[in-house]
Amino acid sequence: MHIKKAESFCLVLIIVSAIVFFLAGKWQTGIYTKLKKSCTAQVFGTVVNESKDRGVLKSRASAENKYLTSKYWRHIEVETDGVFRLRHIYTNVGAEHKGDRIVIHYDPNDPDNYYPGDKADDYKTAAVFAYGASGLMIVTALFLLKRFYKRSELSNEGADK
Repeated sequence: MHIKKAESFCLVLIIVSAIVFFLAGKWQTGIYTKLKKSCTAQVFGTVVNESKDRGVLKSRASAENKYLTSKYWRHIEVETDGVFRLRHIYTNVGAEHKGDRIVIHYDPNDPDNYYPGDKADDYKTAAVFAYGASGLMIVTALFLLKRFYKRSELSNEGADK
């Protein structure tokens, strides 16, 4: 079987991409599992504001802004239980809107490790996507290998005649 350089490059690129997607899925699964295992306590909060003006917010590095990654955000006022110390958190806009109550899951041993609502499920969704993309890349690589093999067999048969 003879594969051209361009074909080899494509196969290597697809296989490397599959590995990267698989590792990304593994990473997202790890975050999801860690959050679900460690964040066993919960408090409630109320969404008091939603906005897209990032200028009024504090540093993104603070624990209050842990889940703030987009320009559309919501401010949640927390009903603290004495262990979870944050009185306010800021997250990306989600399913809950102004006036809605939201559950905040946290680690009782490390209250700065928390997630609001169903945020942990976002990591699971990302992992499923990454694993699916990895699988699709492997199937594509196998399909291309089969085509390259068939093409080289046909060209060898033509050369034998």
